[in-house]
Formats: sequence, C-alpha cells, structure tokens
Amino acid sequence: MINQSQQLAINNPSKSVGRPKAITPVVVRELVDCFRKGMNVSGACVLSGVSTSTYYKELASNKRFSDKMTIAQNETTIFANLVVKDAIEKQHDVQTSRWWIDRQDKLERSAQRAKEYRLIKRLIITKTYQETQSVKLETDMFTK
Repeated sequence: MINQSQQLAINNPSKSVGRPKAITPVVVRELVDCFRKGMNVSGACVLSGVSTSTYYKELASNKRFSDKMTIAQNETTIFANLVVKDAIEKQHDVQTSRWWIDRQDKLERSAQRAKEYRLIKRLIITKTYQETQSVKLETDMFTK
C-alpha cells in the first residue's frame, strides 16, 4: 500500500518529500549577519530561528557551511588585526606598537601557563594512579 507522500514522490520526482531543511540560504545569511555583529552562536541561532543543535549538526556535516560560519565569526578580528598592522607598519604608531608587544607577551604567558597547568594535571593524575596501585599491592599482600 502506497501512502500519500510516496504517491506524491512518484508523481513529482523533482519535488522533495519530507521535512524541509532548517538551514536555508536565508538562515545562513541571518547567521552570517549576526556573527559579523559580534554575536555568539546562541544569540545568532535565536535571532535566525534555528536551534543550536541544528546549527552544530549542520556545522559538522556541511564543510561549506562550516567555512562560512568560521569566516563570519572571525571577520571582525581579522579586520582589527589588519588595522593594527597598518597603524604599526605604515603610520609607525609607537603607542600601537607598544600595545601589540604587550598583547603578544600576555598571550605567550597565557599559553605557557596553560601548558604548565596541563603538565601539573598530568603529574597529579600519574601520582594518584601510582598511589592507587601501591595501595592495591599492599591490600593484595594482606589478602593472600
């Protein structure tokens, strides 16, 4: 027995059957506009009328969509970096140069702290594991 949607698909093979896509070209434009304005994913999804889970599913399954969203989210930062670069290189702006050097130092220190934190965390996990094994060995000695 053929249901109504199957019959529609047979009669009109060019028409799609089923649920319409949530991420349409209009939604993509709205998301891009939101990201260009500096919004986060949650806010952009609310204003575009799409759930964050749908957004992330599309992001994972559609490379072109993913690339578009990444570019839109980073456009302002890229532009700001170009403005700073221009101020330093073409205008020889000393204040901007000092700010840039200070910023780079902070980023490097932050990255170093993150690396140290991961190392300390790994050491703690290793030490805890070794202590657990030591207690287990001692317990095994008394039970045998």
